[in-house]
Amino acid sequence: FLAVSDGGKLIKFTYDPDRETVPQEKLTIYSLKKNSDMNMAISFYQMQNPNVFVEYKVGMEEGGVVTEEDAIKKLNTQLMAGEGPDILMLDGLPMDSYMEKGILCDLKGMIGDLEQEMFVNILGAFEQEGRIYAVPGQVQFSVMMGRESNVSGMEGLFAIADGIERMRGEEPGKDLLGLCSEKAVMRLFAVISAQGWKTENGEIDRDAMEEFLIQTKRIYEAQMDGINGKSAERFQQLNEYYVQSFGENWVYDLDMYAYFMGYVAGDSQIFAGINSSPDSYMEMASISRTKGFEDTIFVSMEGEGERVFIPEMILGICATTSRSELAKDFLRMFLSKENQSNLSGYAVNRAAFDEALAREEKTGENGALRQIGIVDEDGREILLDIFPPTDEDKALIRAWMEEARVPYIEDAVFEQCIFEEGSLFILGKKGLEETMDIIEKRLAIYIAE
Repeated sequence: FLAVSDGGKLIKFTYDPDRETVPQEKLTIYSLKKNSDMNMAISFYQMQNPNVFVEYKVGMEEGGVVTEEDAIKKLNTQLMAGEGPDILMLDGLPMDSYMEKGILCDLKGMIGDLEQEMFVNILGAFEQEGRIYAVPGQVQFSVMMGRESNVSGMEGLFAIADGIERMRGEEPGKDLLGLCSEKAVMRLFAVISAQGWKTENGEIDRDAMEEFLIQTKRIYEAQMDGINGKSAERFQQLNEYYVQSFGENWVYDLDMYAYFMGYVAGDSQIFAGINSSPDSYMEMASISRTKGFEDTIFVSMEGEGERVFIPEMILGICATTSRSELAKDFLRMFLSKENQSNLSGYAVNRAAFDEALAREEKTGENGALRQIGIVDEDGREILLDIFPPTDEDKALIRAWMEEARVPYIEDAVFEQCIFEEGSLFILGKKGLEETMDIIEKRLAIYIAE
């Protein structure tokens, strides 16, 4: 029979009477949350290797009652007993701890064999003392977009705070960022700051945390200073919808920060959020080709002068596995152009990355590929023509990939403690010293565990 994939490929399935029906080998892959890209990769691998059965285990099933903390504790028990999976998708897991405790294999040799095919600066981002224990399967970037006069130079947290304060003086009453929540401000800008919250010894860096709270307080206060009631009401309605749909902790989910059409609609003066894929990049790059937005630019946000990237699908191999060669074979497949071309984010395989930006699609009379649009609360229909990326667009995003050096690794428990306690400081309910004392006490317990 025939099947058509989402990518437009036609696949022919035939019966082979000589093929073994029971796989001879087994490989186990674990992720904290279910991942559709991993499901696709597993299917692709098993098509190529019918003699291998790949079991995919998920710590937190969608709609289940298992908490993140409980799932990690259960996995840690299995790992310490030598009963863990062969491959770990490390997103949301305590990767630093696993590296320190020898739970992960060194992948340096395997990575060396792939250097010509990959963005090696990204694959080598987790190198420690000459060893590489994990590799990201794809990446995202945190960005700011707006009029050139507004966002030019907004690359570090201090510069962003300066810029937002300047804009507030020039744009009284307007919604600057679209974020009317102190926790949302902290969550977004943690991406370019969290790397400095721990010392090389894994201890808390109090000075770095204090600086983060001071600068995010400046950003939040400038955003909210004299903001018009309609903007605050719009965010409140959005918050209520998200709480009903995704739960109260939606504000901690970076996927919620990818919506940029509010900027096109004029709801905010700047879009600050996540650029997650080549398709998303193409859409954002098209805004400057829209009448009235010709001076729009977007920049990737940086931390301490270095380009930060958000790694996704971070893969590592358990040191206790008896199937290390089979696990490495899966990783090589995962990083191949054929598999990387099917991922949702930016591919770390160079050929797959270039292919995503060079796809030839049918364009309309005005050269646009398609249109996207929204209807706002006043019933206005706002449409945006999406154009193929120009050579300049491609050069910009390729430069981001080449210059990416610092990975943002989310530590949910660590960060949420800072957001919860830090919100009281930002709202003026507690002083900085008191807030930091409480944060240090809570995090000391977490680190000890």
